Amino acid sequence: MEKYLNITLKPQKVEFTGKSIKITDTISGKFQIPYRELASAYIRICDRETGGYYEPELADITGNMDGELILYNFQKCRWKIYTDETGKTAGSMLSELVKRAPYILSGGNSWIDLENEEDFSEIEKMVKLMRQCR
Repeated sequence: MEKYLNITLKPQKVEFTGKSIKITDTISGKFQIPYRELASAYIRICDRETGGYYEPELADITGNMDGELILYNFQKCRWKIYTDETGKTAGSMLSELVKRAPYILSGGNSWIDLENEEDFSEIEKMVKLMRQCR
């Protein structure tokens, strides 16, 4: 699979509107990510004991979980959004996103490898099918 374009943001403001996420980053400026372009979203949390990271399943995520919000779109772009300057937690942001775009694959999924072309193709098919049912 082609490597993803990685975009890392440390925004001051993240706003979930009717059709997109609007991000105001401290260095890179303003971004708008339409929900229809998103394939997957999850949060990544630092495990302070091991120093590693983990991605909790959607059912295990609470609004007060802090970490990074990770988004993948269909154009081979991975957005890593640090949340510490936004006044919001990664868990609350993912919750808001899931309400506005319930058809994307959300939460950590150990059964899928987003870097694998075949797996990502399956996600793309699933998301497009779920969006049609909406």
